[in-house]
Amino acid sequence: MATTGLAAVVKMPAHVPLPRGRLLDVISEIPLDSFDTGGNDLRWIYGLKWQPWPCTSLDHLDSDCNPANMGSPKECTAAVEQFAFQLVDSLKASALEMNYNEIDAYLAARIPTTTSAGFASELISATGSGGLSLASEATAPTDVAFGAAAKRMSQALAALEGELAERLEGGRGMLHIPPTMLAEAISEGEFQLVNGQWETASGHLVVSDAGYVNAAPPAGQAASSITTDWMYASGPVYYRYSTPEFLGEGFESVDFTRDRITRWLTSYGILVFDPCPVTAVLVSYDELIAV
Repeated sequence: MATTGLAAVVKMPAHVPLPRGRLLDVISEIPLDSFDTGGNDLRWIYGLKWQPWPCTSLDHLDSDCNPANMGSPKECTAAVEQFAFQLVDSLKASALEMNYNEIDAYLAARIPTTTSAGFASELISATGSGGLSLASEATAPTDVAFGAAAKRMSQALAALEGELAERLEGGRGMLHIPPTMLAEAISEGEFQLVNGQWETASGHLVVSDAGYVNAAPPAGQAASSITTDWMYASGPVYYRYSTPEFLGEGFESVDFTRDRITRWLTSYGILVFDPCPVTAVLVSYDELIAV
């Protein structure tokens, strides 16, 4: 029998963030004492400059006790600059559906599950900042040239770990892997869970974030296909993030002529990393699809 009357309205709880592996759960904030703020904690919004660690190894000298034979001095790596980007979330609704306080609460509840993906996407592409990105700085591993055929997961990880070992000289790096590839790598025993965080066999951190879906290719390279994806590796990555704020007062968001409410929530972020360790490999899903 048909029912009549007003339907009940249910307020759905906010989505629960993934428990491990997201970018902002793995990387650390840039400490404010690492640069001169001039008393302004948000000075980084205007950009940051730093001196990258060089990707060079120690000289191996002969043992003839000749103090003049000290090898060739390394050249300082040129300072690099990174720019901030803006993150914007917005929602439009009828005034009959939601008031602006309800819209604000809705947007605020999305922050825990959307912010990391926004940073991860920016790290790959620098769409917002127009500055350094993994795609703009990646160079090919020694054994896997850009343009080569896509590699199996085990081959790709071997190439990336070997490249990190060579470029970081024993430093701890990071692998940036699309979520669709994480399960395949784990099923093949490539990663291990250490204190709630995925790591490679040699101890590099594994980041798998929603922002890495269909990752942009390295500069000048072809985009991935339906059966492939680009996987990146880098040295440590750091970030800063400003407190999200709503634009204007609530009543300023109401279009009384249309009975519509539009609210914008904005914040700023910045990502910094050394360019020289960044590398990438095109990885094939063929094994996964064949199953």
